[in-house]
Amino acid sequence: MPPSRPPNVSLAFWVENASNRVAYFRHQCHNMRVMPRLEKFTLYLQLDCGLSPKTVQAYTADLRPFLEIYGGRLAQVSRKDIENHLADLSTKGVGNRSLARKLSAFRLFFRFALSERLVPVNPTDELRAAAPQRALPQTLSIEHVEALLAMPSRQGATTDSIMLRMLYAAGLRVSELVSLTADEVDTQAGLVRIQGKGEKVRLVPIDPGTCALIAHYIKDVRPALRAKARDSARAGTLFLSTHGHGFTRQGFWKLLKKYALLAGISPNVSPHVIRHAFATHLLERGMNLRSLQMLLGHSDISTTEIYSHVSTSHLHEALQKHHPRNK
Repeated sequence: MPPSRPPNVSLAFWVENASNRVAYFRHQCHNMRVMPRLEKFTLYLQLDCGLSPKTVQAYTADLRPFLEIYGGRLAQVSRKDIENHLADLSTKGVGNRSLARKLSAFRLFFRFALSERLVPVNPTDELRAAAPQRALPQTLSIEHVEALLAMPSRQGATTDSIMLRMLYAAGLRVSELVSLTADEVDTQAGLVRIQGKGEKVRLVPIDPGTCALIAHYIKDVRPALRAKARDSARAGTLFLSTHGHGFTRQGFWKLLKKYALLAGISPNVSPHVIRHAFATHLLERGMNLRSLQMLLGHSDISTTEIYSHVSTSHLHEALQKHHPRNK
């Protein structure tokens, strides 16, 4: 049976351009070979590796350009092919951190391909990623945090005030904050149940003052907000806007920037800067890294260790300023 004409291609073009027609079908056949592998790999990442949807999406996006080139001869892919691909990305301005993530995607894909007998050997076994440059996270002083937390209540914004306080009290990611439900906060026990990256669940204690504010919000403020919601499906989260719907990450980010400006703080403050401040202030007051790792929900303590550099930076500054040999 002859191949059918794609609906977006004119009949004249289709008939008169035989070479283009052949190239088109070669491309389609190539995609038919490559895409099912990518779909099966996606299931492998979700079910076998337990990765979050965002990580799965990032890894498949990293792999797609490579597979469009090499998918038809996957068994012949060598370490040099992958190195050349990554080197080409580097010359285009892709940073070391992104390259390291792409290499992680390649490692997982070829591990999967080997288990499926799509390749005779794993070409990533001998590959080493360039060490990503880890910049110290931006943070805020306690004075700046206090000024920021006080600003929404001065504006009469109860929900905004409690959200900001919760963000700092528990060191949450913004996605964790806006997706929080009322059932996940136990104000009696002083605990909040967080579902973080990779569907991992952790329990984070919150201070009595924040618990009291949340209890008041749930009992006296939230019911009136929820009654305004036109779509009840969008009113399931703990924190609701004046329209009765849950916040988006972008919406909360805008609120934070507004209050940072009102408080006289840099407009570059982001929700993650508040999380950095939470971690840094705890370390400065003696919390150990392992406990902080549990509170932040880091799977690897090396991610948490970056805060130890931030929390001691003030000691280095004091030493440089006051040591007699530095005069």
